[in-house]
Order: sequence, then structure tokens, then C-alpha cells
Amino acid sequence: MDRTTYLVIGIIVFVFIVIGGTTGYMVIEGWSFAEAMYMTIITLSTVGYGEVQKLSPIGRIFTIVVIVLGVGFVFYFAGSVIQFMVEGRIREVLGRHKLEKKIRTQKGHYIICGYGRVGSNILESLRSKPIGVVVIERDPAGIAKLDERKILHVAGEATDEENLIRANIQHARGLITALKTDSDNVYVTLSARQLNPRPVYHGPGRRRTFRKDTHCSRRRQGGLPISHGSSPNGPNHTPPHGHRFS
Repeated sequence: MDRTTYLVIGIIVFVFIVIGGTTGYMVIEGWSFAEAMYMTIITLSTVGYGEVQKLSPIGRIFTIVVIVLGVGFVFYFAGSVIQFMVEGRIREVLGRHKLEKKIRTQKGHYIICGYGRVGSNILESLRSKPIGVVVIERDPAGIAKLDERKILHVAGEATDEENLIRANIQHARGLITALKTDSDNVYVTLSARQLNPRPVYHGPGRRRTFRKDTHCSRRRQGGLPISHGSSPNGPNHTPPHGHRFS
């Protein structure tokens, strides 16, 4: 049973206990709805405010039943919720650790920056081949999809150099940028070249700006010349939606 279903069932059972306790006090003691509800709530919460009115012997027996069943359930349910939360957090941490370990073992893989429409299409194209892929994505919705599909990914900004390192850029074969702006694509590509001068790919529709900026960077930093390099489909093939550099 998943946590959401368990929580819903617990809330429904608690409501029934409150209704049952309130109805019991109204029938047994002849109290008003407000008095019966108040007595039920303070009994379940164990605050110890005392009886609303003097209880009859049957009323006391009924109160014992409410305490045993109701309070017992409340403590059990609260403990189970806490357990679910703690276990969920532990699973999340362990899952993330396992994911990062897999990323660290990647060699000759491709890094895709951005999991939007373009990035997802490129990912599907690369996944059809025996190539390792790591995606860097910041959008929570995109991260959830990557988690669901069990795709290696780094959650965060691709413009953050630390995230490129977490994606194991040092051992990557190439990088494909599919971010929303030219400036981000250029920045990521230049950062990647500093970390790994292997072939770097740039996203679609931004070829002119990128070539100009990368050429300037090459002249200043003595980087690799811009020319056709290897790709997932062979040495003379340009990857889908991208431009090849080496």
C-alpha cells in the first residue's frame, strides 16, 4: 500500500471513530452534539481536561472503549506516518546515492543539458543506440519524468560547473546543449571545454552564435580547432538536432 492510500484510509478511520464516539455519548449520556464531540476529542487527544459532565457507569465503560480503540489507533497511525516519512527519505537518499554511483562509472557517454522538447527528442535518438546518456535538468516535472523512466540524470542548473562535474564530464564523449537561450548554451559549452576538450555538441538553431563565440574562446585559450568529429552514429555523421565540434 502506498503512502497516500494509507494516509487517506487512516483519516477516514479516524473520522469514523470521532463520529462513533460522539454518537455514543449522545445516546448513552444524553449529551448535546457539542458536548459529545468535545468529550470525544479530548479523550482521543489525551489532554486530560476532565469529564464534561459526570459519567454514568455505562458511559465510563464506553470511554474506556474509546480510549483503547481510538487513542491506540491515533498513536499507531501517527507512528506509521512518521515511519513512512523516514523510510521514504532514506529510500530517496539511497536511491540518489546509487544514481550518482552509476553516473560516476560512465565512460564515453553523452551529456544532454535540458530535458525539454528538444532535449527529450535527442535523448530518444541516443537511447536507441548503445550509448550512455546523462541528462542535466532543473525543472522538477522533468526530473520526475527522468526518475520514473530510470534515466541517469543530475538535478540542477546546467550552467553550474559543479553539475557538469557530477555528470562526469571528464569522461564524457560529448555534450549536447538544449537550453532555452543562446547565452546559456554557449556558457555551458565553453565550461565543458575547460573540463574536457573532447567533442562538444551544441543545440539546434544556434549554430552561428556558438561557432563565433567558440572560435573566440579557442583563440584566447588555445582550445581545439572547430571541425567535424565523432558522433554516436559514426565519424562522419552529425548527431540529431545538433552541430558537431572536436
